[in-house]
Amino acid sequence: MSLRKVSSYEVKDYGTPVHSSILQPAFVEISRKANIVNQFLTIDADEIDDELMAALHISSFPAFVVHKGPSVEPTSFSVQTKERLITNMAKAGVIDDK
Repeated sequence: MSLRKVSSYEVKDYGTPVHSSILQPAFVEISRKANIVNQFLTIDADEIDDELMAALHISSFPAFVVHKGPSVEPTSFSVQTKERLITNMAKAGVIDDK
């Protein structure tokens, strides 16, 4: 699987990724707002703000930003959720799922 750079984000239906990029996070700031699942950073779309976006631009963490729906626990991302995220990102053309 490889990531393609995406320069902007847009919110899509819940359960669908809203942004993916090889972004650069300041990890202390990121860790307050994100969960790490199998070395991927997953960030709720509701947590996106200017401070977070600025922090993301100074490190090189693969970041998946998702808009979580009602079926997803606020503080946990299951393997199933991660797999669905990768599938949705591939469908959206954000990543090459190979």
